[in-house]
Amino acid sequence: VQMWQENSRDAAASLPKQSTVENVAKIIEQRVENDVAANSAVLPKPVIKALFVGPYVLDSVVKRKALQWKEKIEEEYDVVVEMRIADPPFETDDIECKGYWLKPDGRTHEQRVKKVKQQVSSAIIALLTEIERTRPRIVVGEGQGGVVAAMSAFPVILERACRDRAITQHQMQTFRQAWSGVTGILVIDPTILPTSNNAKSVPFELLKEAFPNMSWNQPRNNRRAMYMSSRYMTPPFAEELGALLGCAAEKARLPPAEFLQEALRLPPVYFETDERALQGVCCVCYKKGCLGRCPNPACGLLMHHTCVMSTVPGGDQQCPMCRAESKLKKECDELEGSGKELPYWHEAEVGARFRKKASPEVGKASFSAIRWPTREEARLHGYETIEDWYIR
Repeated sequence: VQMWQENSRDAAASLPKQSTVENVAKIIEQRVENDVAANSAVLPKPVIKALFVGPYVLDSVVKRKALQWKEKIEEEYDVVVEMRIADPPFETDDIECKGYWLKPDGRTHEQRVKKVKQQVSSAIIALLTEIERTRPRIVVGEGQGGVVAAMSAFPVILERACRDRAITQHQMQTFRQAWSGVTGILVIDPTILPTSNNAKSVPFELLKEAFPNMSWNQPRNNRRAMYMSSRYMTPPFAEELGALLGCAAEKARLPPAEFLQEALRLPPVYFETDERALQGVCCVCYKKGCLGRCPNPACGLLMHHTCVMSTVPGGDQQCPMCRAESKLKKECDELEGSGKELPYWHEAEVGARFRKKASPEVGKASFSAIRWPTREEARLHGYETIEDWYIR
């Protein structure tokens, strides 16, 4: 017992003090915190390319507005935006102003409508050229640029503008490829002219009369949003235009985070049909100037938006080839599920079914020469009408 007590005393004397243990624990805890801080790397923010279509103002104001919207989008969605400014197609005599997108001046209403149609079509081609050059993921338009960006969201109008202009086959292919990468269109305070911004119905009437196909059923291949600032004068114009675009005009509110959902991904892989005879032409009318394309990677046929129209507003185009194949496959699956066998080629019905006519029972009854028979007598002898009995 005495030896056991002496050994326990020696073991207790060899243990470290409480203060030493606490100091060692603090040092180890500090090392763990430093290792975690060193290993925790900050992920970089996604980069999104954007194209700014500015209003009819001075060049310095356009650059300032582009910078403001760049910072606002970056703050709202926590991304990095590479903002490019699109050059307008029309020039002015003013040295400080680079140009304008729309200027429908005319003495009569018909002349102004004609000017709107011509200038919007030219502006759309200029916008497509800028998109083909910069390859943005989203398009931001304000003022006149907002109207041009909104009109480019209608595939029928976009395709009609390309067909009315002298666009080569190679340009159309690059336009299709560049436009497939645009995932969103943000329209801010749409305005045709600063002088017409006070009128409520004149701007929309000009657009509606110049482009009646705005109300047609057509696909919506990209997201679109309408933003109205506190200084905007004509909310009804933005609301009516947003209703045709398929979005609501929001007052001082940017769209939700889903607006940039596709823009955060890599650009899609572009493909077209491999058939030489159908490259660059519509699979329905065999004419050039197509912007519609079958999304099936095994197909990729081109088609006009007016040749193959959507059945509902915002509905996708249905490729006639893929639709016929899917219908045939569905019928074959139903036939296999029912347990019936496919007929042989010589047993298949060819052409339209014809209705078999009733033939006389025995011989041919003679038509009465002294009286006019009734219809029941004609049917009794196997004829459809009295005239058939008389002719035969």
